[in-house]
Amino acid sequence: MAKSFKGTPYGDQTIIGTSEHLKNPSLSKMAKYYNTYYVANNMALVLSGDFDPEFVKPIIEQKFGTWRSGEIPTKLDIKPEPFKGRVVYKKRMTPIKVGVRAYHTISKNHPDEVVFDVCAHLLSNNASSGLLDQLSTDNKLMFAGMENLLFEETGGSLIIIVPKIVGQSLGNAEKLVDQQIQRLRSGEFDDELLKAVKTEMIKNHENNLEDMRWRAYSIADAFLYNQSWDDILNTPQQIAKVTKEDVVKLASQYFGENYMSFYSKMGFPKKDKVEKPPFKPVQPKNTEKKSEYAQSVENMPIVEMEPKFIDIGKDVTISEMSNGIKTYVSANPINRIFSITIPFGKGSYNDPLLPSAAQMFYQASPTGMDYTTFRRKLQLLGASLSAYADMNNTFLSISGLEENMEETLVLANQLLNNINIDQKRLKQLAQANKMELKTEAKDVATKGSAVYEYAMHGKASNYLSRMTQKQVEKLTAKQVIDKMNEIVGYQFDVHYCGTRNDKEFAEIFTRNIKLTDGPKPQMPLVEKER
Repeated sequence: MAKSFKGTPYGDQTIIGTSEHLKNPSLSKMAKYYNTYYVANNMALVLSGDFDPEFVKPIIEQKFGTWRSGEIPTKLDIKPEPFKGRVVYKKRMTPIKVGVRAYHTISKNHPDEVVFDVCAHLLSNNASSGLLDQLSTDNKLMFAGMENLLFEETGGSLIIIVPKIVGQSLGNAEKLVDQQIQRLRSGEFDDELLKAVKTEMIKNHENNLEDMRWRAYSIADAFLYNQSWDDILNTPQQIAKVTKEDVVKLASQYFGENYMSFYSKMGFPKKDKVEKPPFKPVQPKNTEKKSEYAQSVENMPIVEMEPKFIDIGKDVTISEMSNGIKTYVSANPINRIFSITIPFGKGSYNDPLLPSAAQMFYQASPTGMDYTTFRRKLQLLGASLSAYADMNNTFLSISGLEENMEETLVLANQLLNNINIDQKRLKQLAQANKMELKTEAKDVATKGSAVYEYAMHGKASNYLSRMTQKQVEKLTAKQVIDKMNEIVGYQFDVHYCGTRNDKEFAEIFTRNIKLTDGPKPQMPLVEKER
């Protein structure tokens, strides 16, 4: 941030300040700042959830209506010090080699924001189909991804680069990234990728609207960046209009020859240790006494809340398909996105290989179809497919657009019945695992979690029962494929949330998903001793 946004508050100062600032804070400046900006006409109260607006409005008026307004200063004119050509900075700050290429781009709510967002997704996206994603997919480097930092007055784009842990320099990794950026600038990507990316973005937008937290942040953003709620709701239509010409024009404009390359080799900067003051701490008096305000809060009446339980049979319909498979169906009244979760009856407690095998579901494709083609087909349908394991089950998760559910299930069925994994993807798994272990060793929170797990479960701790790095490195494609085939042979149920009723869903599911007729029974459920 300091190097990317030099000449602006985003780069020249940290949010909390330096240790010197904290030792000698200016009370008069703090008061002035508070009195200038903490005024009613510069603030918003954002509520999102299950409530009656007409009931809430008078309460808000009563509680907040007396807050004073003020004169808000004019918008700041902030422009970062421009990069002149390629600017290089180097510092040891990370447990592994990491590079960042930074561009100065656009501010939040800029007219080009939607097209710019499409550019970012063409480089890197959740389906791993972007131009940068291809570098890790093809095992040319460990990771490459993109993050936009769009502020009210200015903004930038960061391309994060992680070279292979052994045998690849940051310089060589950046050259590979540069080639992909040039492809975006010159339009060397097919129309199908653009269509797939836009479909995924529209689906994600609709999906986010289901989430109350996302709605709250979106409303706050609309207030902060002078947007209307209609602007937020109309985003899918704006995405749909973006053309290849729009992308090439914008990429050529912003991803040019002026940028910063930041290289971090393994290591950490010195910490700024603050010495304790040379005097004894003040011993507070009257600690047992309470203010009138505290007493009034304590004396407030407690409103008894009535819990709302799920009504089985009304909110969730349970029925049975062939072979004793149960379906749990609930309605999605908000949008046209479906989700299907299939828990297979064996988990990691009985098989340490399962978390890695589940992880590799994302790297798999049907026999006869390469990984990139398979993922592109899913993305074009607005679909996603992934898996994960807990102690008792391995879960397959499928989501997508209702109108494309049948085609999505056909693709999922092809994968489940003809799983194929390239051996080079297992090398990526081993590299990722090695990188994670290196990061864990330097991360205080992970150490705390490991101690907690050991205190709770002893030798049954997740950190001790998981596969070792050597075991991961020795995995073969056949081992993982056999394990995946074993898992989908266990008993399972189907959980569906969407717009179809239980009979319609069961008919579509049984027509398109063909798994074993004689599934193995669910493994006994376990709960680790504490």
